[in-house]
Amino acid sequence: MNPEAHNILRQMQGSSKNYESSRDPVSAINTNTFQLFQMARIQVLVAEEQERSANKLECLTRKLIFLTWGLIILTVFILIFTIVLVKLH
Repeated sequence: MNPEAHNILRQMQGSSKNYESSRDPVSAINTNTFQLFQMARIQVLVAEEQERSANKLECLTRKLIFLTWGLIILTVFILIFTIVLVKLH
């Protein structure tokens, strides 16, 4: 996971501990606002991580398709070569 996300989670845990120690309504509003802002930041980080993963997966899928076609061509070549060898004998 992204190190920045870990830092955000630690900050959120710290703010929730501070809220639990003081039952002030203003503190609750500030804590909730802070938590919502941090959750939005985490969602952005997760979305960026998902985008990078999707791009990497797309690249690997293209390579896999290329290699699959290579195997098909090689198999057809070996089949034709085998047929030619059988007919020559």
